[in-house]
Amino acid sequence: MLHEQRQTGRSASRVLPSAPRREQARNRQVFRTISLRTPAGRPNPAKTFLRLERVCRWSGNGFATGYQSPILSPGPLFRQKPQKPSPMSLETDLRHALAALCLRAHRLFLATPGVLATVPMIRGVWGAALRAEDEAAYRRVFVGGEDPSDRLPTYLFRPTRNAIADPPALEWIVFGNALDDEAVMQRAWARATAMGLGPGRRPFSIRRTEYLHPDGTAGSAPTTWRADQVLWPFSPSRPCHLVFPAPLRLLKKKRLITAPTLPDLIEHALRRVAALAGPGDAEPGEAAGDDRLVTLTASALGAAEATRAVPWDGRPLDLVRYSGTQKQEVELHGVTGALTLPYGPGPLWPLLAALAWTHLGKGTVFGLGQMLIVPMDGHA
Repeated sequence: MLHEQRQTGRSASRVLPSAPRREQARNRQVFRTISLRTPAGRPNPAKTFLRLERVCRWSGNGFATGYQSPILSPGPLFRQKPQKPSPMSLETDLRHALAALCLRAHRLFLATPGVLATVPMIRGVWGAALRAEDEAAYRRVFVGGEDPSDRLPTYLFRPTRNAIADPPALEWIVFGNALDDEAVMQRAWARATAMGLGPGRRPFSIRRTEYLHPDGTAGSAPTTWRADQVLWPFSPSRPCHLVFPAPLRLLKKKRLITAPTLPDLIEHALRRVAALAGPGDAEPGEAAGDDRLVTLTASALGAAEATRAVPWDGRPLDLVRYSGTQKQEVELHGVTGALTLPYGPGPLWPLLAALAWTHLGKGTVFGLGQMLIVPMDGHA
């Protein structure tokens, strides 16, 4: 019998047909699966083909393996349709991978007498205080590493979007390994309030701090939670809008993506969450947290391509801020708008739900790239 590990016209693992059916299957085509690989060396399911290698002729006792077709070998390439991932399997895999990312979200209620404080202003004075407090922690958390081409700050500031009864307030979120420097960062806040804001360096104060939970509620006790604990606010099959009110800066080949698609969001989201999670502590024989997310890239992008989405509806929106390092105003170009999912996000919801906390694209440290999940009218 033919013991061929390659793929056949029917199936290499199927039992040979009964005698009457054998007479109808005198020739069997044997194909070789060819997968073109990505730059990272992984098989690319979107570029998988079948090459007709040989025709096996029936010999009475089985398929002969020695017969080689002089005409059909090597044969043409036939595109092999990639296997669609199981929605429940992808959803479970994404949640399992997101468990590698830990974060702590603070809501700071401020008193800034005589100063109209902004998020970049607060971030700047806190960064200066952190550097004065601990240079090593400043480079790890605020700068994001020593390599200028691969820096990843592990925090972000953003204005509070919820209606609160005690403004002004802002939200400060810390990710991954930055949680190890919590004590240093808290000392930096005490130093920052004394350093003051604005040209006159007016001192400010933090009146109180709340700690946000995955569902957006707040409490007084410090709490650390994982990205897989963030839930979709309603059924993942309900129509919704993915709204980006602040500038979204996604780059492709160093150019701004002016009309992002769902695959664009998923690709950049996987990269950002994997980088924030870092290698983490994996169980023996288990992939590290960032590796688990990377291995889901093909299936997640396939699901994004299969998920129906209305084209991007938005406009350009830029942010101008003063850079203390460059001693000049810097303009950050972005887009604002929404992507509508008329049938919901499907199995991609765990990753998209996490974006509400991690943000997406460039300039996240100022609150850029924040995503809001808004149900369509009548489906809340």
